[in-house]
Amino acid sequence: MNFNRPFSPKFLKKFDYKLLLAQPETWSTRTHWVWYYGWMFCFLLGSICFIYPNDARGNSGVLYWIFFVSIISILSLIFWLKYLLRFNVFKRFGNISGINRLKVFGLYFASVAMIIFFTYIPPIIETIKANLTYKDEEVITDINNFNKLVNQLEYDSTSHIWEKDTIKVIQESIGNIDKQTENTYRCRIVDSAEFKARLAGGDTIIQLFKNVYEIYSCPSYIKLNIYNTDDSKAKIKILDKILLYNTIIKNFKKTNETQARIDIDGLIKKYYFAQTEKYDYASYEDISDTSYSTRLKKRYQIRMLERSLKNICDKKFRFSTSNLDWECRIIFYISLIITLLLFAFRHSTTKTFFLSILTSVILSILTGLITAFFKGTELSFFELLIFYIIAFAVISLFVFKNKIRNAVVGISINLFVIFITFLPIIILALYDSNLKRQSYVTNNNLNKKVYESLSNYYPFTEILGVIILIILLPTLIHNLYKKWYALPQE
Repeated sequence: MNFNRPFSPKFLKKFDYKLLLAQPETWSTRTHWVWYYGWMFCFLLGSICFIYPNDARGNSGVLYWIFFVSIISILSLIFWLKYLLRFNVFKRFGNISGINRLKVFGLYFASVAMIIFFTYIPPIIETIKANLTYKDEEVITDINNFNKLVNQLEYDSTSHIWEKDTIKVIQESIGNIDKQTENTYRCRIVDSAEFKARLAGGDTIIQLFKNVYEIYSCPSYIKLNIYNTDDSKAKIKILDKILLYNTIIKNFKKTNETQARIDIDGLIKKYYFAQTEKYDYASYEDISDTSYSTRLKKRYQIRMLERSLKNICDKKFRFSTSNLDWECRIIFYISLIITLLLFAFRHSTTKTFFLSILTSVILSILTGLITAFFKGTELSFFELLIFYIIAFAVISLFVFKNKIRNAVVGISINLFVIFITFLPIIILALYDSNLKRQSYVTNNNLNKKVYESLSNYYPFTEILGVIILIILLPTLIHNLYKKWYALPQE
């Protein structure tokens, strides 16, 4: 058999033919072709994005690229589904092993993930170009030098008084303390929760007596504030206001003003980029505001520098460690949901599948109405979700007793397969919500500590959900679909 596919090498054609003869169900997924043409498209798209002229200091146009590539991904997904739906080994023969369900699911997921990955190419290339133009240490050093130079030049005009706040910490609710008690201690009375918040915002703390503290806040010496930098892997760190105080202000030495201004002008020229916004709110604000802070920003073009450096850092650190987890989750969950829907469609009738989608929509509306009318909380919402999944599982088991193919059972099987992966994370969210409610009602600090630490366990519930799906696919789910599809129709 000769397959005429453009730009396909001979070895891949031979592999495709052998796969068709030996493992027709694996061949029907066309995953090898999706990955081959997928990487070709990624290379072509990446080359175009790399050649396309754009300045790292300017606003990113990556959203337009993502929109354009998303359309291509949707068309690619439809094109792949056209070939995928031509031949269904499960429905045509049915006599296949459970482990094949797991393999086929994995191949579906790999194909969908590759198609979704197309949308990541433009931002990846933009990040690569920004990192080639500006190194991490270079940007961080320039930010630190600018803040040092401005603080040296503006030393006489800047306030160096640290704000002091005297507080007494109590264990009971703040609402139970009257003004007389507060006047007795001559300080503010705060509970432990507010004390933690003040510690996070304060710079120096001194304990005067038992549960009585003085918290000092350093003046802001950060003139050029770029909040989206990531210096976790860089050898040089961003100087915070305390380090700037200790470096420049504490033992101030007058600098060469002429050289300092030359250095600042060099940094301004390096990062200057003519912005193309038709309406710049910052410029309008500068006209109407004559405060020292605004005059300082005008004098050293701080707004322009912040905008340019923010654009650079947005591109450079887009895939940093702090962002990578949710960026991976986007492609994972989109691929997982599409794969679950596709798997359900391939193992049930067309009518039953779309009835399953309709049922989920109706249940969503009913859940919203029930929550609204009965003034339900997020706790009741998660309880309803768990109830639905358990109900789907119980109804699905009736397939082993039925004598004919039942649409209700088929719908339950589909919805059970689609939602079972999310059961662990829903249970943890329910427990989290319950602890949060109890901590607010009883003001229990132990409960607060527990639910604050629960966020660390969400990744484990995500992994657990995938493990449950991997275990159930070749066992229970395979037998449910096989038994249901083998039954005579109603």
